[in-house]
Amino acid sequence: MTSSATRTIDIRAPVEEVFAFVADPRRQTQAMARTLGRRIAVSDVETSPEGIVTGWTWSTRWVLPVTARATRVEYVVDERIVNKHDTATKDVDTITFEPTQTGTRLTWRAELSSPIPLLEGLLGRIGAKGRSYGRQIQDILIEIKREVEGSHRSTPAEPTS
Repeated sequence: MTSSATRTIDIRAPVEEVFAFVADPRRQTQAMARTLGRRIAVSDVETSPEGIVTGWTWSTRWVLPVTARATRVEYVVDERIVNKHDTATKDVDTITFEPTQTGTRLTWRAELSSPIPLLEGLLGRIGAKGRSYGRQIQDILIEIKREVEGSHRSTPAEPTS
């Protein structure tokens, strides 16, 4: 059985800045941690010879300690990132980036699957602190927006004569 949620948010920053934030597993994970109200540690970050992150380990504590391996299965600069998380459920996050007139449209599709439907529902709710899966993803997007827009430095306008 699979549960999924897709949410979109517009961010007032160039695609390159939003992509760089989300592509960094430490920054992305910390935005998730603030949203979920729990500490999430990132370790064992692996990169390709080109410097692209290909995988990392993350750990947190829900009811019990959880450690999982994330693998980046797709990486198209400034367009798309797909991450798989090896947990009790199999999670896949597909994150897309589209330029807009005012910045970036960020879309996050999260899929949570398990051969045991009860496990999927239980872990999804515990991980989201009782929030729906869609609400959890929306909260993460709001936190990413806050972080990116807070660090985005706009270019001063050209002086007019």
